[in-house]
Amino acid sequence: SAKVMKLFENNERLSMKEIERLTRGRRSTLKLRLGELVTGGYLIRHGKARATWYARV
Repeated sequence: SAKVMKLFENNERLSMKEIERLTRGRRSTLKLRLGELVTGGYLIRHGKARATWYARV
């Protein structure tokens, strides 16, 4: 989760594909971590399906 949050220091918004590319993490693990960060109030999820992107709160 810390690795993902660090990406948002330099990027205002990121898609799942961009996060995958930057972290080289597994999609399933990243989805889980992003869900935790959204639930915890650290990130906001915008859009649906492939148009989804994330931003810091």
